[in-house]
Amino acid sequence: MINRLFLCSLALMLWAGATRAQTKQNYNLDIEQLDAQTKQPTGWDMTFSYGGAKGYIVKPDAQTVKSGKYALTILPDANKPDRDFGACAYVIPAKYQGKTIELRGYMKLKNVGKDGHAGLWMRIDGEEGEPSLAFDNMRKRKINGTRDWQEYKVSLPLSKYALKIHVGGLLTSQQGQMWIDNLRLYIDGTPLAKVATRAYPPKERKPSIYFEMNKANVLKEWQKFEKVVDTIKQKVPHFGFYAALVHQGKIIRETSNGMADRKKKLPMSADVVHAWGSISKMFTSIAILQLVEKGKIKLTDPITKYLPELGKGVDSLGGMQAIKIHHLLNHNSGYDRKPVYNAIADKFPEFENRVANSKEIKPFLKYASQKFRPGSKYQYNNGAYSLLGMVIERVTDRKYIDYIKQHILKPLGMSTAHYDKTPQKLQPLFGTSYRHKKDGKISTGRPDESAGIREANGGLKAKVADMLKFMDFLKFRKRTKYLKRYEKVLPRTVLEKYYFDLNLQDSTQYTRTYKTTQHGFYFVNGFVNTLANEGTKNQFEVMGHSGSVHGFLSNFIFRKETKVPYGIILMINTSGQRETPERVAFVLLYNQLRYLLRNIKIDSGKVSWRKIAKRYK
Repeated sequence: MINRLFLCSLALMLWAGATRAQTKQNYNLDIEQLDAQTKQPTGWDMTFSYGGAKGYIVKPDAQTVKSGKYALTILPDANKPDRDFGACAYVIPAKYQGKTIELRGYMKLKNVGKDGHAGLWMRIDGEEGEPSLAFDNMRKRKINGTRDWQEYKVSLPLSKYALKIHVGGLLTSQQGQMWIDNLRLYIDGTPLAKVATRAYPPKERKPSIYFEMNKANVLKEWQKFEKVVDTIKQKVPHFGFYAALVHQGKIIRETSNGMADRKKKLPMSADVVHAWGSISKMFTSIAILQLVEKGKIKLTDPITKYLPELGKGVDSLGGMQAIKIHHLLNHNSGYDRKPVYNAIADKFPEFENRVANSKEIKPFLKYASQKFRPGSKYQYNNGAYSLLGMVIERVTDRKYIDYIKQHILKPLGMSTAHYDKTPQKLQPLFGTSYRHKKDGKISTGRPDESAGIREANGGLKAKVADMLKFMDFLKFRKRTKYLKRYEKVLPRTVLEKYYFDLNLQDSTQYTRTYKTTQHGFYFVNGFVNTLANEGTKNQFEVMGHSGSVHGFLSNFIFRKETKVPYGIILMINTSGQRETPERVAFVLLYNQLRYLLRNIKIDSGKVSWRKIAKRYK
């Protein structure tokens, strides 16, 4: 009798303990619990502000549900045209044993546009300030349109270093609506409530991927980078590039490979003349801000004040007068140049072989159109910088290239920097680009002619020495003989005001291109700005620009913080389509240099040519 009572009592205690364990793990993923005061789902972040979501409405819905009383719905906020994406999030401690975690849930879609997608998302985080351990938001599945309730699944590896599990739903389209309901988590196929727990937080922490950015460590990482370069040289001996590590305005390490011109057997080096592509936009931006400081332009001026030939535009998008100078600088203008180019090509077939200049294109500006309301979203726009070049000409009554030469290049001592046709004395040093195709064919490029209306967005050509002078002007200011000239081009206080002091409260200063919980990518008055790990010990900021023109690739970036005096100058003349070794070499080179400047450790031992080749196939 005692044994029977004892066994019954024991069974009851075990059942009660199991019930309590399941109750503790009964997270509000089915969205059935609403806070009595806020009427919002308990435990849910409905703004997802730490992930950068904005411009969308996220709320519980009792009308459209898959099961129970409520679902969550996400849709664009008509009163907030400046949108990134809409998302909701629920955070769970990663205290469970297992190898694979799976999120299952139902989604319903209504008129979600092809400009984005709807999806469930899941992210596994380790240490704060470190990159996520795993992430998937179903972007590659391109789920849009109208769909009835359907179950979807997202699976990720569950690292032993995991600390947090983030789950939720998101909408990136500028139109339509989505619903999510009945989310559930499984580990190795077992419902979360039945999964055994582990010691939490884990005693073992994943080693940091960051290194302290002092000179000794930077040079140590550069040695690792050179091992990556050795791999590139072995795999693609003809891959042409030059890379320089800059410290306090001077090049302290450099490496190169291949030929700037294969016929002439001109090696890639700091002495060749390179086409810098979109890095030219930085000079256009500086020129615009010079005119702003002189009171000749306001960033809030409509473009039609200077280029009335642009016409009306699209009334429903605010018209052409809604496009301001700051919109053009920051790639959120919505300006559509295609109708202009189509019109001029129809009338003058010669422009299929050369680019029209500002005088020739003027009668055709009336055909310009708009893609979206100015300021509503980011879209990189070369044509916007062509317009800015024309604004400079109208305000100064000088040709764009003459103004840039007189007010930027000459004061900074950039003697080899030029636009238009390359001077005869520099012709022997100007290389050729080589673009490799999957079929084995190679196309070449040598843009030593006028870029016409495109000079302002991609026409600059120069040696590395001159680009180093430009970086010194922007960041280091170590050439003491040029300090007065620097101040004349743009005073340090003005550079800080317009480029270095990123004010996220001032939407005229920047546009956000993309944001994750760790990284924010912005255009700040036309300069690329990366802000990462904000508020953590590993916070860093990188600014500059990249370039690509006729097969010439380049990168010009530096650390923004005063205490981190480093930069990278990179030029490449060899590229390739997907599935070519040249493409893999470019990805390796470009990424490893970005890692170095962001004080992310280079693990040359783990750089796998095969894996990268497979990824970019």
